[in-house]
Amino acid sequence: MTREQLHRLRYLAVDVCSITASYFSYNTLRFLTEKQGRLYSTLSGYLFDTKSLWVGLLYLLFWLSLFALSGYYNKPVSKSRISELITTTTSVLVGVVIVFLLLVVDDIVHDTALYLRLFMLMVAVVWPLTYLPRLWVTNYGIRERQKTKNYHSVLLIGSGTVAEETATWLHSISSTTTNRIDFVPPMDKNETESSLVRFSALIDRAVREHTPHQIILAVDSPDASFISLLLYKLYPYHLPVSVPMRSMLFAGAKVNVRGMSGEPMVDMTATHMSESGKSIKWFCDRLFALILLILFMPVYAVLAILVKRSSKGPIFFGQERIGLHGRPFTIYKFRTMHLDAEKDGPSLSFDGDARVTSVGHFLRKYRLDELPQFWNVLRGDMSFVGPRPERAYYIRQLVEKAPYYYLLHNVRPGITSWGMVRYGYASNLDEMLERLQYDFLYYENMSLRLDLEVLLYTCRTIVKGLGK
Repeated sequence: MTREQLHRLRYLAVDVCSITASYFSYNTLRFLTEKQGRLYSTLSGYLFDTKSLWVGLLYLLFWLSLFALSGYYNKPVSKSRISELITTTTSVLVGVVIVFLLLVVDDIVHDTALYLRLFMLMVAVVWPLTYLPRLWVTNYGIRERQKTKNYHSVLLIGSGTVAEETATWLHSISSTTTNRIDFVPPMDKNETESSLVRFSALIDRAVREHTPHQIILAVDSPDASFISLLLYKLYPYHLPVSVPMRSMLFAGAKVNVRGMSGEPMVDMTATHMSESGKSIKWFCDRLFALILLILFMPVYAVLAILVKRSSKGPIFFGQERIGLHGRPFTIYKFRTMHLDAEKDGPSLSFDGDARVTSVGHFLRKYRLDELPQFWNVLRGDMSFVGPRPERAYYIRQLVEKAPYYYLLHNVRPGITSWGMVRYGYASNLDEMLERLQYDFLYYENMSLRLDLEVLLYTCRTIVKGLGK
């Protein structure tokens, strides 16, 4: 079990205990406040009634779900006391309002002013019972970081003033161990390729030897494109990559600025979506994928018959694509081409492509060939909205002209994307690069609202038959 998993379990354990304690504490106070003795002869009869226990179970599941959707458990190791206070207070207030409306307001009372007292009573019970145990776990984590030598391993790459100042600052953090690689950018552009090869060899060896938790790139270079190429070499290791704020001038991209033990760093691998947004997106993806898979069963049956009759071959078509963190997965579609369509090698489809069957043209026009990807979403390979996944064959060509392509592997690929609704399918590499600009825009502006807009535009594309 990793350190992060263990710390997450601590938060889950104290939350389960806190929620359970708040339920029985609040009901005890309600028994005394509302004089439930007229219906229940004893307090134990009121608390441990069968209906009360079932409601208590739902109460527990509700709070755990709310905390999970708020993103509270996403990054358990890096919590601070201030973030703990703000996050817990916000989620408790939202949760209390929902619970109060569902479980308390429907009760008949003779004095409506009692509602306000019951609401304030719930806040007074739930908030301290939730916050104080969490604060204890957070303080434990902070003490563990401070006392444990080499708690956080950083690989520092760079040269010059920025690297020296960053190394000095990292040395002052007792919980951090720094392994440094001196790397000097080439003065001559003709040496760029050989310099990148040397850089890759240095990084590969350092990552294997030191197994860092984070990489910091602090290189003095006036060439922004070279910095981009260095970053591209780092993305495949799937580690957080940061750049000191003073190097921001050279990064050449819209990035996310975050604090790291008080020092502002530019996180080159973080998305701009909030943790709560990520959790809600994850939950909605799987919930609606399951619902749609069930609802579309008759449609699948009809389309399967049409595909089978259109030409020889299987109904479904599977192809390897590259997804989250660069991991390959098999994407599924209804087959729209004849067999051996790529016997001469990978080839993109285009208008008038003879390889596409008559039924395939119809499926592509209304994007019906993508329906089996609901299964990919349910499995966790994909999301409903995200950058369109590509094959490794094309990725190798894309990164030569778009070094930041690997940033898109920080999020799950999508069935639909901003690029798909604004640009559509690409017929060649140049068109893929044009569409890629929309994927970068999506990545830099990720939000639930943007996802909803993309889905609405996708529905319009399907209804009007604007696909290829």
